[in-house]
Amino acid sequence: MPIYRLLQNLPMGSGEISRLTTAYEKTLHTIGLVDRSDPLAEMIAKKIIEIAQTGVRDPARLSALAIKELGASVGGLKMPRPAK
Repeated sequence: MPIYRLLQNLPMGSGEISRLTTAYEKTLHTIGLVDRSDPLAEMIAKKIIEIAQTGVRDPARLSALAIKELGASVGGLKMPRPAK
């Protein structure tokens, strides 16, 4: 999976790695991406790491922001419905 490869070189604790991988998996599930070798999977991983570096820690928020930001540049990504 792209996110694990990318996280190997970053100085992060296990808690942060867990949050990022949770956000990554949630994002892939939300948009229905199954093929982890798809170039979009790596784009998602990079975007989640980029957003996390701004201070966002919540996996659901990381996922939603990644989808939103990538959706603007990659047509067809579905935004998750807001929680009620």
